[in-house]
Amino acid sequence: MPLEPNHLLNFLETSYNEKYNSELLELLIKRIDKLCFEECQIDRMAHASCDY
Repeated sequence: MPLEPNHLLNFLETSYNEKYNSELLELLIKRIDKLCFEECQIDRMAHASCDY
C-alpha cells in the first residue's frame, strides 16, 4: 500500500520520539532536493537540444 499524506501526518503527530520525526523530515527533504535536481537536469538537457 503506497504512503499517502495522511499517513505521514499521522506518524508525525503520534510519534513519541522526536528523533524519528527529525530523521524522517531530513530524509524527505534530501529526497525532494534530489528529485528537484534531477528534474532540473532533464529540463536543461531538453532545452539545450532545442533549435532556437
